[in-house]
Amino acid sequence: MSISGNEATPRMPAWVPVLLAAFALQVAIMVAIQALPIAGPLLTAEAGLPSEAIGYLTGTAQLGTVLYLVVGGPIIPRFGAMRTLQAGAAAAALALLVVTTGILPALFLGALLLGLASGPTVPAGSRILTATCRRNTAR
Repeated sequence: MSISGNEATPRMPAWVPVLLAAFALQVAIMVAIQALPIAGPLLTAEAGLPSEAIGYLTGTAQLGTVLYLVVGGPIIPRFGAMRTLQAGAAAAALALLVVTTGILPALFLGALLLGLASGPTVPAGSRILTATCRRNTAR
């Protein structure tokens, strides 16, 4: 131990903040999409539907995810994986606001938007992880 205080402090690897940010965005989007079945009985009751109708809402959300996966391929290369995740998190927040209006068409529109928002989480996260690992294992 040096008295002068010039010891080298261990630095956090550059890839840690990138992966933490991507992870946080993915968690935020997944929490949003899981809020739909959790709050579903309240949402469907507000819209005058039986609680069993939550299956239609979650199915609509999954349809949105499939739509993104089918046609959204060029989005990540064009705008970048992190920007796509950020846009997905913003869209998920907007979708939750739309869903909470209690208006029947808004429930399904919000569910579809929620699915579209969750679509890029896995491909964008994979791209970020691949780019980060490639950069840091080339030593």
